[in-house]
Amino acid sequence: MFGALLLKRPLPGICAIDFNSNGISIARLIWDADKPVLELCDFVPLGQEPPLQKVKKLAERHQLGRSICTSLLSTDAYQLLVMEAPPVPSAELRSALRWRVKDFIEEPISEITLDAFDVPPPRGTEQANSVYVVVAKNDALKNHYETLMNADINIQVIDIMEMAQRNIANLLADNENGVALLSLHSNSGMLTLSKAGELYLSRSLKFDLKQGTPTVVKTESQIKDDADLQDLDLDLEMENTAVYDHIALELQRLLDYYESNFRQAPIRKLFLAPTPNALPGFSEYIKDNLNMDVELVDLNNLFECKTMIPLATQAQAFFAIGAALHRIENEPGN
Repeated sequence: MFGALLLKRPLPGICAIDFNSNGISIARLIWDADKPVLELCDFVPLGQEPPLQKVKKLAERHQLGRSICTSLLSTDAYQLLVMEAPPVPSAELRSALRWRVKDFIEEPISEITLDAFDVPPPRGTEQANSVYVVVAKNDALKNHYETLMNADINIQVIDIMEMAQRNIANLLADNENGVALLSLHSNSGMLTLSKAGELYLSRSLKFDLKQGTPTVVKTESQIKDDADLQDLDLDLEMENTAVYDHIALELQRLLDYYESNFRQAPIRKLFLAPTPNALPGFSEYIKDNLNMDVELVDLNNLFECKTMIPLATQAQAFFAIGAALHRIENEPGN
């Protein structure tokens, strides 16, 4: 008798969907008193099928029409600017910022949508004097939203990559003292500095990264001669020297600004998001040049997972998992 009503009951938690050049990632997370429960973590390569058809199939398979869903804009669809906070009431903030950003963007202000959140004030002060301004292109925002709606996805929030990465940093042991978190892919990366749930600084990176052998266990028949592997690692490390230089320089700049302008204690460890492949010599390079330890983040340790998630899957779904940590008022099952 009540079957039709039961079918429409919302699924618990938050589900996030992320599109990237490699494929589509989906994560569903349910908050628990002790540790967030990662109920779903899936990645599907794009292949030859039209993206909309693939999204529709995923939405049906994972019942995204019954879920509260978030999604992420790609970094080329928005800009994240830092601006002086205008002296206006909060209700008038967006309107005031629209006129300020026009000198920093190429698009007419009629073709953008913006949002803002506070930059944390320096330690010892109470008033934030700067704001982060997210400037999204209307066309990109509309296309993204319509793709999700056409796939019958119950989309409630569209977020940005920096906040998804910040969400994962919040779960790390050093959160209260300050976290430097780096995510890397073959030609891009993101550095964020956060503390106690607040995003202080972020930097997008572009490069050509050569990665080593996949970080998976091999059988004896698959293992090559140790000397050959060492030679391969050394070659890759030498090829990546310029990339490692770039990462170290940007990290040092952020750390210096964080300490001097925000009056914060130094951060002594760099957390590295899961990568699908090894990065030969990277930890040693950061240790030697910045005197910082590097710790690889294993998301299996941050969440209650039904099954162990391979590092390669973690790397692909990293931002979707971060987006699923977005808290929404009155979300079901919490």
